[in-house]
Amino acid sequence: MKEGEAEAQAVSGAVSGVVKTAVADFSVTSSKGFSSEGGLSPAYQAGVVAGAELVAVLVASTVVNGLLSPSK
Repeated sequence: MKEGEAEAQAVSGAVSGVVKTAVADFSVTSSKGFSSEGGLSPAYQAGVVAGAELVAVLVASTVVNGLLSPSK
């Protein structure tokens, strides 16, 4: 059980680093995607949310498969 918890923490840390980097890269892109109020346009917001959900599903699937796979 402790191995699974350690693996989940490691994956969580790696994913949070990737997400922070992606958000930082997204924030410094051209101002073309920004609305007149200064925030991101709804289309870009939807894209970012969809991407984050995809990453979350992939990470969750990997962790669950790692926990359920037969130990060697």
